[in-house]
Amino acid sequence: MMNWIKAGELYELRTENESLVSLKFDLLNSTTFKIRNQEYTIRKKGFWQPYYLVYKGELLIATLRHDFWGSKGRIELANHTTYNVEYTFKNTLTLKFLHKEQEILSYHVETTGAVSKSVFKVGVVIVEEELLLVLAALGMTIFLGIFNEFTTHDGDAAMLMMISAI
Repeated sequence: MMNWIKAGELYELRTENESLVSLKFDLLNSTTFKIRNQEYTIRKKGFWQPYYLVYKGELLIATLRHDFWGSKGRIELANHTTYNVEYTFKNTLTLKFLHKEQEILSYHVETTGAVSKSVFKVGVVIVEEELLLVLAALGMTIFLGIFNEFTTHDGDAAMLMMISAI
């Protein structure tokens, strides 16, 4: 089982025994994260059709582009492998990373009363560990951005307690 937890200014994707990803979210600038002491950067570009660039050190490893209205997207890795991204809003916001039609991982918002939380789940498609962790960090960055757009207080993303079921 993996869970996202907030530790000071960082968000960590953890198993029971170890930290897999350490992410420092920045709404205005680049988000950075580490996997096994290797640093990655996510840069958001564009306004009407925003896209995300993911770097490992200085090397561009992935690009996520959205359709104009943002309900679908596509991730292209440096090796030209592609994956799909799907956003839906049916009573709740859901973000899925897909290989063809099968889920690699997903995030969705659950609301109980006045409290909202984001739920992280690993899907059925097996990808290499580094790719899974990069996609998890990218999804967390997108979800934190969405939560920050709709709230106004500092530290508001702390309400994101991530829970996963493998």
